[in-house]
Amino acid sequence: MIKINLAEAKARLSQYLDAVERGDVVVVCRRNVPVAEIRPLPKPLTESRPVGTDPGLVVPDSFFEPLPDDLLAAFEGAGADERTAPHTPDEAHAIELLERQREDRLRMFYDQKNHPSHLAEPASLSDVITHIQAPCPADLGALVATAEQFLIAESGRRGSGRWATG
Repeated sequence: MIKINLAEAKARLSQYLDAVERGDVVVVCRRNVPVAEIRPLPKPLTESRPVGTDPGLVVPDSFFEPLPDDLLAAFEGAGADERTAPHTPDEAHAIELLERQREDRLRMFYDQKNHPSHLAEPASLSDVITHIQAPCPADLGALVATAEQFLIAESGRRGSGRWATG
């Protein structure tokens, strides 16, 4: 790496560009404070890149031929109605059931996303722990306070007084 000040860069720019062409990096400074770097550009590829990682890979000429009409039509979606249209009442009923199940799953996912269960009031200490361990607990402080209430109530039932405050 070559460090030069601006005045020196102005006076001998062509010499420093020669150094850059040889692979050096030139750092241009203003009052000994680095401001810019001049580095060589990457050399363009002169050879084509190999296909894949296997050096013995040979791409057959048939790879570049057009696809058969039926396969091309399948890629473009032609004939899809014939393949998916139900042929019997049982198939139509099965497809209807699958569609209903898919809609139910989507509705359940939407409801859980917009109304997560951790927003509901926990009914037990194990519910509180489950809500705290959720990926995004809604109000951690409120859940901890609810857990404390459950623990205080439990200690009152046992009569130990261990969790009592006062």
